[in-house]
Amino acid sequence: MSVELRRILISMTFWKKLAMICAICAGTSEAQAKSWIIITREDEAVVIAVRYQDMGLRSDRFTVEAIKEGPSGTSINKQGGLLDGFAIGDVMSTSRISLEPGATVKVELQLLSEGTGVYTELKEVRR
Repeated sequence: MSVELRRILISMTFWKKLAMICAICAGTSEAQAKSWIIITREDEAVVIAVRYQDMGLRSDRFTVEAIKEGPSGTSINKQGGLLDGFAIGDVMSTSRISLEPGATVKVELQLLSEGTGVYTELKEVRR
């Protein structure tokens, strides 16, 4: 194989990889425009709801982890399940967490496909 042909093939491989990265990034920003996590403040608590969004991602399971850190210590709430049978807007998970002054709640949603993360969304609320 000539040196020139090698350069062309390497160049084509580079551009294909670049196009793939651009497509993945575009899909990620589009996916992040649709928020799954909805946090509603109450007097001394927050309600965390996770609503189903159709983003065309191939995923079969979800996990939600809420970590509260504050003056009284740390608590962790974990939920998860299958992504089968939900319609757009359906609530997949809800949690109510007390939130004292000076506390922070961090919520992480992960969509999984065969155990591998395909999408992550993070939200945080402080009091």
